[in-house]
Amino acid sequence: MGRTTAEAPIKANTFLICTNVNAANFELRCSFKLVANNDKTFANSGIQYRSAVLDPAGWRVGGYQADMEAGPNYTGILYEEGMTRGIMAMRGEKVTWTDACKKEVTGETTKPAEIEAGIRKDAWNEYRIVARGNHLQHFVNGKLTVDVTDNCVEKRATNGVFALQLHAGEPMTASFKNIQLKKLP
Repeated sequence: MGRTTAEAPIKANTFLICTNVNAANFELRCSFKLVANNDKTFANSGIQYRSAVLDPAGWRVGGYQADMEAGPNYTGILYEEGMTRGIMAMRGEKVTWTDACKKEVTGETTKPAEIEAGIRKDAWNEYRIVARGNHLQHFVNGKLTVDVTDNCVEKRATNGVFALQLHAGEPMTASFKNIQLKKLP
């Protein structure tokens, strides 16, 4: 999908945007692999869903992101790219965003250490995203990583584009394959 090098860096996050497919309720599955081509072991990417195109000329989107990284903390989280909420749920969190747009951790999913232990470094992993109404779930290699109910009407998205992110920063490679989208009622 994307690769940056020391000779060809990118200055800002960029996205491969799929504008001809919209799905309000869906299940998305794909395989992903991140390789940090740098001594800092940094590599970051994400799958945007129900997102908005913020800058068509700059290939930039904003909205829900199923995050992934080469490090030990963020693969599986829900991040709101390019908007105001940032990290919406960390690994292992069951979260409700209230109608006042406040985050409440209401329970647990899978233990973060168990999620991390199941992630294969520099190898193919499986992501599954399920979105039904205001309920969002991420799974990595079969483990439920986040379970979010978004009641923040003024900020939540119920529809939008899909996109794959190539993050700015150190040289890295982000690869995706076997992308499958199933629309749900």
